[in-house]
Order: sequence, then structure tokens, then C-alpha cells
Amino acid sequence: MRAYPRLILTAVTVMICMSLPVQTFNAGQGTSVHPASRLAREARSLQSNQIEAGNSSSYSGALDSQSSVEKQRHIIEMMRHAWNNYKLYAWGKNELNPISKRAHLSSVFGSGEMGATIVDGLDTLYVMGLTDEFREGRDWIAEHFNINEIDSELSVFETTIRFLGGLLSCYALTGDTIFRDKAAEVADALLPAFETPTGLPYALINPSTNASRQYHWADSNSILSELGTLHLEFSYLSDVTGREVYKNKVDKIREVLYTIEKPGDLYPNYINPRTGQWGQSGMFALAATTLENSFSERYMDVARKLTHTCHESYFRSETKLGPEAFRFSNAVEARAQKSDEKVYLLRPETFESYFIMWRLTKEQKYRDWGWEAVQALEKHCRVEGGYTGLTNVYHQNPQGDDVQQSYFLAETLKYLYLLFSDDSLLSLDEWVFNTEAHPLPIKGKNPLYRMASTPVPIEDNRV
Repeated sequence: MRAYPRLILTAVTVMICMSLPVQTFNAGQGTSVHPASRLAREARSLQSNQIEAGNSSSYSGALDSQSSVEKQRHIIEMMRHAWNNYKLYAWGKNELNPISKRAHLSSVFGSGEMGATIVDGLDTLYVMGLTDEFREGRDWIAEHFNINEIDSELSVFETTIRFLGGLLSCYALTGDTIFRDKAAEVADALLPAFETPTGLPYALINPSTNASRQYHWADSNSILSELGTLHLEFSYLSDVTGREVYKNKVDKIREVLYTIEKPGDLYPNYINPRTGQWGQSGMFALAATTLENSFSERYMDVARKLTHTCHESYFRSETKLGPEAFRFSNAVEARAQKSDEKVYLLRPETFESYFIMWRLTKEQKYRDWGWEAVQALEKHCRVEGGYTGLTNVYHQNPQGDDVQQSYFLAETLKYLYLLFSDDSLLSLDEWVFNTEAHPLPIKGKNPLYRMASTPVPIEDNRV
């Protein structure tokens, strides 16, 4: 059996609720002191005692006995190392080649200047209290980010979770309307992909031409997991802009998926957006704590076992970092076999599970496992020009793949940082993470959920 960590960890990590301590915000008073600034002040206070480590690529090995606060400081330094090198060698481009020290031009968003690392990593900078870096990223977005100038095909899914989610998260945290307005521009650029007979979106869109299509390898089908994860961002955007067009698009997806006949009451992996027919076929920890029923104990048990299995895939490698996929057979357990399975692409999903399981169980092993991962990242992935993925996790001295993924800043370092934070910094009551680890406020529970004061007239809801 072949297992993909990014897929099976969805059972533990999807729809994560998080909260910030807010005490001073009153939307009706238009206060100039944003309540999320408390989080930034706490993070800056933590950082102020940090010993500057510069851009050294060396690994000291003396990290084991640090306290939780010291571990947070170390992860902040990792974020600065990743950000500063991106700024130095690839500013405005999408991602960084940290070994060759130049822009990565073959990322999922191509060679255009969309600043994927800036938009994706910005809320992590804010949460960590790196305000100078946050401001320079914010200013780049305000002055240079224009999705309508991109004349290449973009993934509707990736653009939603990274760009739309990242911008909306920054709006929620700061109240700065530039983020809301840029988010609306992104969503407007994606809307033509929804113009299908069923309302289910195509996978790819060219913002300049509005042309949309499917991935060639998927034939005429859309991927269920991609179109099924757009709801959070589009619904929230409708509420903060007053424009129902965004929510209507994703509500239509739910309507189709709810009413369509499902083989054996299960959802296949693919669906055709033109015909509405299924293509080829194919959240336990949080369910255990949010669904009060007879299955709660069972869900938590499954969550523990899933997380343990993924940790085993890390522990059984020479680098203590996990492969892209692993197998169970008579010959191997939790190990990759094919060369394309043995890579580590700076993935966050296992660390996301550690974070959730720590918050829900307070079992120390999850923090211990997370710190093992930090040490492995520092030993094997850190280079002078940033952080690189690995081509084979089973080599003692693995070769780097020379890519610093944008999600390394958005997800990997954020989850590791939060793993060692106090529950009050980001708890599970008022915020929900999107697929890219961008926190959005929960409606009805979070004072930072700013509904638009007046709905936009219907005639202005068209794009």
C-alpha cells in the first residue's frame, strides 16, 4: 500500500480553528489600535532577547535542551534566514533557488513576478512579530502585485489557498484594506473558471485572457479535493466586501456535491464540470473534539495512529525527514521505494499534525517530535542562501533540490512556531486555518470578523 503524507494527514489537519486574545476591539468605535497588535507585541518581546544568528548556514547541534521560548526564538531566526535570502536573491519573483542563489522560475506559478513567497509568508511574519519584514512585504503588494497582468495559466486551487487566503489572513490580522482589495482582485480573476454548465470550476485560468481549462493529465475532470477547498476564502471575501458573487460560486459547488448521486455513499476523486458526472474514482482529531458523539474516542484514536505513522516515516529515514510518499508491504514499512517518493519538499503536513495533537492532548511527544524536525531541517536543509528540499531522505548527506517553497514560510515554519507557543497565542476557538495555513476568523466567535457595513447592490456584484 502506498501512502501520501499530504493526503492522509488531511484527516488530522483540515479546518483548524485558532484564536487570538482580543480585548480592546470595538468595530463600532473605529479604534486605531488593532487587537491583533497584542500578538505582534508578544512575539516581538520574545524576539528581542534573541541572539542574532545572521545568515549562517552552520548547524551547531546544541538545540536539544532549549526551552519552549528559546525554541520559538530559534524558529523566528529560521524565518528571517528564509525571508532575507529570498529578498536578497529573488525579491518579487515567486520562489527562491537557495543553492544557486537566484529566482526559481519553474514554480507552480511560473516565472512571473507574483511574489508568491511574499504573499504566502506575510502572515507568518506578522505572527512572529517581524514587523519590519512585514511592512516591506505589505508595501510590495500595494505597489507591485497585480494579478491581471499575469499572462500565463494559474491553478485556481493554488491561487486560492496561497494568494486569496494569504491576503485575507493579513486583512483579518491587521485591518489594512489593501489586503482585502487585493484579495478581491484575485477572486475576480478566478471567477471565469466557474463559468461551466454545472458551476464547478475548471482547474486552470489565465487572468489576462480569462481562458480556462483542465489539467491535461486529468482529461476533462476537476479534482474533488481542489474544488472542495475553495469555500472558506470565497465565503469570507463576500462577507468582508459585501459582494455575494463570491459566496454564490462556492455555494453552488456544495449544492452540486450534496445533490449528486454518490456511489456507495462515497465521493470519487474526480468530477466533470461540464456534465456533472464522476470521473475515475478513488478529520479525525478535530472531529473527536468538536463532534460530541459515540465516535469521538474512536476518531481521536485514529488521529493518534495516523500521526504516529507519519512520524515513523520520518524516524526511519537517515535525515529524520519524511519522504513524499511511503509504502507498507511485506518488505517495508513506512518507507519510500521509488526515487520520486524519496524526496522531501519542505512539506508542513506532519508538523501541522504535531501542532494539532499537542493542542488537543498536551502529550509531550508531539513537541519532542517537532523539535526533532527543527534539528533535521537545520542540519540537512539549511544552506547559506535559505532552505532547500532534499532529493533523497535516506542518504546521510543528501543532495538539495535547490527550491525554497513558498509554503515553507507560510506553513512549515508557522506550525513549528505555534507548536511551542502558549495556547493563548493561537488557540482553537476563534480562527480557522485554510489549506495553506492562513488563519481566518470564525464568524460569530471572533471580533476581527468584519462584516461589510452595507451589501453591494446586485448590479455591482457582476464581474
